[in-house]
Amino acid sequence: MRLDWTFGITWLRLTRPEERRLVHNLKYGGNATLGAQLGKAMARELQNSTHIPPCAHWSVAPIPLHWRRQRQRGYNQSEMLAAGWSHNTGAPVLNHLERPHSGKSLTKFGRAQRIGTRQNPFVWNPKKPTISPATQGILFIDDVITTGSTLERAHAAARQYWKGPLGYITMADAAR
Repeated sequence: MRLDWTFGITWLRLTRPEERRLVHNLKYGGNATLGAQLGKAMARELQNSTHIPPCAHWSVAPIPLHWRRQRQRGYNQSEMLAAGWSHNTGAPVLNHLERPHSGKSLTKFGRAQRIGTRQNPFVWNPKKPTISPATQGILFIDDVITTGSTLERAHAAARQYWKGPLGYITMADAAR
C-alpha cells in the first residue's frame, strides 16, 4: 500500500472452505461471540510476532458499520474482533472512527469501482475522550480486506487528528 502504515497483517488467507465458512458465520450467522473468540485467537497468535510492536501500547480501533447495517446484523463484527483482541492484549479500544454515511455495499465492486466512490464514509470524532498519552499507535481491526479501500479511508479519516503510527490487522484476506 502507498500509505504510511507501520505494519499490516492478515490472519487468514481464505484458502480453505472452513475458513470461508468461519468468515461467513461471523458476518452473517448472527454469532457475535464468535467475533470475540476469533479476536482472542488472533491476539494469541500475533501478539508475539516480530512483525508488530508490543500490543499493550497500541490502541485498537474497529472499523465501524453504519448504524442501520449494525442494527440489521445485530452487532459489528469488527467491534467483536477488537473486544477479543483487547481482552488478550490489554490494548484499549477506541471508538473515534465513525460511519455517519451508509452508502452502497461495496462487496460486489472491484478495486477501481471502490476507489471511484469519492465520498469517505468515515469520520474521526475528536469529541470522544482523548487518546491516552501512553498510546504509541492506533491499530485498525477489520474482518475482511478485499481491495484495501476501507482501510485507506479509515487511514485518511484518522490522519486528520492522529499523526502517530497506524497499523492494521484483518482477520481474512478475500483477494488471495
